[in-house]
Amino acid sequence: MGEAVDLKLTANLEFKHDKFTISEVATDAVYLSENELAKLYSFDFSNYKKLDQVRDLFIFGCYVELRFSDYSTIKKENIVNIDGDLFIKVITEKTEELVIIPCNPIVLEILINIKAISTAYLNLFPIRSLMTISNKHVRRLD
Repeated sequence: MGEAVDLKLTANLEFKHDKFTISEVATDAVYLSENELAKLYSFDFSNYKKLDQVRDLFIFGCYVELRFSDYSTIKKENIVNIDGDLFIKVITEKTEELVIIPCNPIVLEILINIKAISTAYLNLFPIRSLMTISNKHVRRLD
């Protein structure tokens, strides 16, 4: 609200009143276990190429633990070799911090599957694949 006032999108200052409160609701953290990720990754989507790509992108995101805006724009030059092991080295968009993430075997397999290690893509994940990512597609993986 404060930003909306600053941008002159509203003149409503009611949010500054002492009686204006934000209620908090306790929620359970929802996450996938290692076994669930492995089960999803090993599921055969060969008859559904789009779901196969969505699954790989989703699993990749889970393992690298980056925001979608950060991992969806990874380029070949972000994959670096440090003492014989591959890492993803990227500056995050939101915090502008340099992070170096080790590539586990599944991440490496996904990178090889999209030919990221041997082919110079502008971004590792083709835009066509990124455009298919939606809650609807991820829910279909269930």
